Amino acid sequence: MKIATLPKETLNKSLARSASLLWAHRFVKNARHIYGYVCAFLLKRHPKPRRAASRELIQCFLGAISFACFSFLPSTAAAQVNKDLPIVDMQIKGHKLKAEVAADANSRTIGLMNRFSLKPDCGMLFVFASSEPLAFWMKNTFVPLSIAYVDAKGIILNIADMKPQDESTHPSKGPAMFALEMKLGWFKERGIAAGDKLEGLDKAGRAKN
Repeated sequence: MKIATLPKETLNKSLARSASLLWAHRFVKNARHIYGYVCAFLLKRHPKPRRAASRELIQCFLGAISFACFSFLPSTAAAQVNKDLPIVDMQIKGHKLKAEVAADANSRTIGLMNRFSLKPDCGMLFVFASSEPLAFWMKNTFVPLSIAYVDAKGIILNIADMKPQDESTHPSKGPAMFALEMKLGWFKERGIAAGDKLEGLDKAGRAKN
């Protein structure tokens, strides 16, 4: 995911999602206290037999947990995954790959966040409107990745390895117009290094914003 200044609307949505997660966290954290209160209340209603109180207690408690999960978690996860991006065929030194193309601000910001696997020889190409110093991090990204920064002519400037959920930045060594993320070690295993050329950039098109 690229380090970038988010639009106000996107930032507001992100803050709202963070607030929802905070409430979910607080709910789960206090679930034990809720359980105790409900238990005490039901046992007063059902001093005998205890089994009836236990059944009613379990139903209430599970209902509350289900409400918390379905209210908070799905909306946050769905909003943070890139879907249906165009895919282009590319190659480096004869090694073929398929890359999803992230060519607008929103898809570049999300990147490969909240994915847990990548198909062999598949990755994501980030397309920018102009050459600029770039820096990526791995917030909410669970697949270990290697990133190649590429200039406007398709020449790789440098390659960096990135650990899952590492929020430190991995900068480009010079102005780059493209960045290609692949599974960790993909470039090294194929002897690809700075100075090699990424072919097929013409298929990716231009950045939309």
